[in-house]
Amino acid sequence: MSKKVRVAIIGVGNCASSLVQGVEFYRNASEGQKVPGLMHVNLGGYHISDVEFSAAFDINITKVGKDLSEAILAEPNCTVKLCDVPNLGVKVNRGMTHDGLGKYLKEVIQKAPGPTSDIVGILKETKTDEGYISILEDLLLASRVPVFKRRAKRAVTGHPKFYYFDTGVFRSLRPKGPLDRLEEINGAALEGLIFQHLKAWSDYRGQDVKLYYWRTRSGTEVDFILYGTGCFRAIEVKNTAEIRSGDLKPLKSFRDDYPECMPLMLYRGTSSMVIDGILCMPVYRFLQELHPDKGLPQRHSLSASSF
Repeated sequence: MSKKVRVAIIGVGNCASSLVQGVEFYRNASEGQKVPGLMHVNLGGYHISDVEFSAAFDINITKVGKDLSEAILAEPNCTVKLCDVPNLGVKVNRGMTHDGLGKYLKEVIQKAPGPTSDIVGILKETKTDEGYISILEDLLLASRVPVFKRRAKRAVTGHPKFYYFDTGVFRSLRPKGPLDRLEEINGAALEGLIFQHLKAWSDYRGQDVKLYYWRTRSGTEVDFILYGTGCFRAIEVKNTAEIRSGDLKPLKSFRDDYPECMPLMLYRGTSSMVIDGILCMPVYRFLQELHPDKGLPQRHSLSASSF
C-alpha cells in the first residue's frame, strides 16, 4: 500500500477550498520550511505531498458532479484563490441533506437533484477508511492483530482486530448509550490493556513470537494467540471475579484443534488455579510475572478443580 493520507471531504465549502489549495501550494515544501498553520511539514514520516484527496460530498447543485478542483471555486465559495489546482480526478458526489437547509441558506444554495450517494460504499471503494487505519499504525496510535490461520480445521474470519494504543483513549472514544453496560466497556478496556503488554513483550522478542487472535465463522473467539519459537499460547481475558464453565469454552475449542498449545485464562479474581487443564490466573499476577527477558508464566503446581 502506498504511504498516502487519503482524505474525503464532507462539504466543499470555503474551508475545504483553503485546504485543497494549501496542499497544492505547499506540496513541494522542504522539511525545514515554515508553513503558516502547520507545526511540521513532515509528521511521523508523512509529508504534505502525501495528502491525497480521494472522495468529496456536497449538496449544492453548483458543486455536485464536478471535479473537486472545480467545485472549490464554485459559488457561493468566496475563498481567495491561492493557486491553480490541477484536475484531481475526484468527483463531488451528492451528500446527505440531514435536517434540510435553513431559511437563509435556501436563498444561496439550490439542492442538487437525485438521491444521496452511497457514502459508505464510496469510502470503501476509494480505500479512504483503510488508509486512516494505516496512518494510525504508522503513528503508533493503533494496531491490528491478524487472525491465526495455521493448519485451520474450521472456517475462520479474515478480518483483523483493531486496538488503540491506550486503554484510556478507547474508553474516551467508545460510544456510550442506554444499552451499553459498564461491564462490557470495562471488559473491552481490560482486553486492550492485556494487548498492550503482550504486544510490547512480543515486539521486544523480535521475530520469534507473533501475536494473533482466533475467531471462527460461527463466532467462537480466543482473544490472543502467541505463536513462535518455543511459544504457542492461547489467552482469553475475562472481566469477571469468578470463572464460569462457559468462560473456558473458547479455549477448549482452540485446544481441541491445536492440542500443542498451552491455554491460559486471565480474570479479575485473586486466586491462580488449574481448571480442566487450563491455567487460570489473576490479571494483576500475570502482568507482574510478564517480563521481556522471560517466557510467559507457566502452569505451576496449583490445586486443580473441574467444572
